[in-house]
Amino acid sequence: MNYKEYFKYVLLNILGMAGISCYILADTFFVSKAIGTQGLASLNFAIPVYNFINGIGLMFGIGGATLFTILKNQNNHDKADKIFTYTFFISVLTSTLLLMTGLLFSEQLSHLLGADNTTIIMTQNYLKILLCFSPFFIINNVFLAFVRNDGAPKLSTAAMIIGSLSNIVLDYISMFIFGLGITGAALATGIAPVLSILIMLTHMKNCSFKLKFSISDNDNGHSIKSRHFCLIIRNFCHELKRIISLGISSFIIEFSSGIVLVVFNIIIMGLKGSTGVAAYGIIANISLVILAVFTGTAQGIQPLASKFFGIGDLLSQKKVLRLSVVTSTLIAVVSYCLLIVFSDNIISVFNSDNNTELKSIAATGFAIYFCGFIFAGFNIVNSAFLSATQKTKPAFVISVFRGFIIIPVVIVFSVIFKMKGVWLSFTVTELITAVIGIIIIMKLLFSHIPNKMDI
Repeated sequence: MNYKEYFKYVLLNILGMAGISCYILADTFFVSKAIGTQGLASLNFAIPVYNFINGIGLMFGIGGATLFTILKNQNNHDKADKIFTYTFFISVLTSTLLLMTGLLFSEQLSHLLGADNTTIIMTQNYLKILLCFSPFFIINNVFLAFVRNDGAPKLSTAAMIIGSLSNIVLDYISMFIFGLGITGAALATGIAPVLSILIMLTHMKNCSFKLKFSISDNDNGHSIKSRHFCLIIRNFCHELKRIISLGISSFIIEFSSGIVLVVFNIIIMGLKGSTGVAAYGIIANISLVILAVFTGTAQGIQPLASKFFGIGDLLSQKKVLRLSVVTSTLIAVVSYCLLIVFSDNIISVFNSDNNTELKSIAATGFAIYFCGFIFAGFNIVNSAFLSATQKTKPAFVISVFRGFIIIPVVIVFSVIFKMKGVWLSFTVTELITAVIGIIIIMKLLFSHIPNKMDI
């Protein structure tokens, strides 16, 4: 593996994921300007649902694309097409269920996420529209992964960036020209992945993956007829299990972020009220951007790690991991320095009411919370590398640790240290996970690691 190939995938994906993260960040900025603290708090209550939808898309997209890449590099093109077909089908089915949830249960979901009487209407409106657009969010993530793994990272990145820029423009038009408030913010966010999908459809003429509706039996190669419906279902469930196992770490990272956001909102609501939640909203949204950069690094190494795993090149796998760890560490250090230097300026951008309490809470959070990124970057790329090389169990362990250990940590720390404990819990959790991750990766890479996937 050469450095040019590494940076081609990683830098493009960092740029693209940073763009996608601006979906919610742009909403945060415009909502804070148009509506103020209550709007910011309402948006923060709704973000966990976005995390969940995005996590579903990443799970199917990354899991399916990883398996597709390994099969393609082993010249098993027929089975690679089936993987794309299965991935697309389950994405449509799942997103349809989410759409129905938005139409029927958005109010109940808003209450469950912690919205109070002052924020329930705005939270409900945002959630309903967000869930109605869930098919586009999920299918967009699937197409992004497959197009990227099919040798077109530039097109994938272009789609992500154009989608994000359109979201910013539509946010401004819907909220400040048409005065649609938080409903306009939700519509702008939902339309962005639609435009991204349209751009990626230009790749379909030359792509190496296609929907394969004539599914074949693995044993005799003959086309399975309708009378073998049970066999079709069995094959589908088998491949779906493999897709999910390879993408589950990405889902856990996103889903747990949403769960943590809910827990943080509830704890902070008890400590500092809606002003505290609004302050956390600023930190959470800045955090989304930086975590998206780490995710971009992780997604960038996935096609490379899967390719080298498929052909049994262990040396190149190790090189990919080393480069990704160095990249994520540099990003973390630079990001932290910039955030500390410009914290007052960043907070003021989102503090349209010039709320001094909000400013004080957020400033303390910047200094403590963002220390955790030094460890978070390593944890994200480590988990992605393990998933891309079919080490699903250790990848799952790392994802679960960084996603859910934080909940008991923040509960205990908030009792002992109040708001400082809330901010500190993120850093402590990422540190513990990093130590566990180092032990896992050293054991795997410097003992025995399978060189080929058993198809």
